Amino acid sequence: SAAGLSPAAAQKLEILKLLWRESRIMILDEPTAMLSPVDADALYGSLRRLADEGATIIVVTHRLPEVLEFSDDVTVLRGGKLITSRPVEGLTAGELAELIVGRPVHIPEPPPVSPGSTVLDVNELTVRGDRGEHALKHVSFRLAAGELVGLAGVDGNGQKELFQTLMGLRPALAGRVILHGADVTTQSPARRIAAGVRLIPEDRHHEGVIEEWSLVDNAALGLQRTDALNRRGALDRSRLRGMAAEIAEKFRTKHGSLDHAMASLSGGNQQRFVAARALWGGASLTLAFQPARGLDLAGIADVYAALRDTARAGGSTLVVSYDLDELLTFCDRVIVLCHGQLAEPAPDAQRDRAVIGQLMVGVGA
Repeated sequence: SAAGLSPAAAQKLEILKLLWRESRIMILDEPTAMLSPVDADALYGSLRRLADEGATIIVVTHRLPEVLEFSDDVTVLRGGKLITSRPVEGLTAGELAELIVGRPVHIPEPPPVSPGSTVLDVNELTVRGDRGEHALKHVSFRLAAGELVGLAGVDGNGQKELFQTLMGLRPALAGRVILHGADVTTQSPARRIAAGVRLIPEDRHHEGVIEEWSLVDNAALGLQRTDALNRRGALDRSRLRGMAAEIAEKFRTKHGSLDHAMASLSGGNQQRFVAARALWGGASLTLAFQPARGLDLAGIADVYAALRDTARAGGSTLVVSYDLDELLTFCDRVIVLCHGQLAEPAPDAQRDRAVIGQLMVGVGA
């Protein structure tokens, strides 16, 4: 049923419904957020055809390359106010970013990395999916201290199953997961959290927050058994409130009282809160699934700056994002999952969008 679809699959279904109807006025909100580069190009090709036939199409997106490549005109809103509405021709990415954020935006190149000791060693990992199929097939890779590694792939190619297995939420059929030299393949999620593994989940609504709970109570989710929040075996409410205030401030989460329900926050501010919670207190291994989903340019930069700080402190991060440009901008290197098998571009192709895009759809693997 549609209720069982992943967020990415549900988005694709909505896009197909819209295109099939061939409406004369279309409004698409982040339509390529979970599409591969090939699928995104195909979507914009269809939209261009419809526009040429007289349709009016409005696309809401934070992806500047898409705006500059595919749009005729651009309108920028900031803080509920109209900043500009003008033709795209002649507009640069830097100028557009400054219009959106309200100040010059500098996104530095990923710094040179000298990887340290191995944090995570995944060896010949094979995992069953929900339907009994092999969702992962003999997957092997390593993450070193100080690394921020991107995991690219079309939705449904094993990303969810890999993260669940690394977090201890799904059993491995074969292979091993080694964390800091210790075999944790059969260890519980609680043991892995105690060892410094943190998760930014794919679906914050079902896996990251309880909207009826306050911000303070949501701050404890997943960390309630850690020493930092416990005193003599009980949750320390004073420490928890301090933590909630700290993580809300870290990513400039806009909120009222910490006692207000999580539902009072916008989706973007909920995402900021979930990401900051995962990174609070330091992590030896961060598993970040679409960590910047639904965020504006400033929010995206904040999230990746925090992930980079974790790497500088000796941690390691694996990031799943369906935005390949995001991975190429912020990560040290990119690996690819396609049909449950791992592929890695050659060192001289690590920044080649076309090569990685082909690996994502099984060409050249």
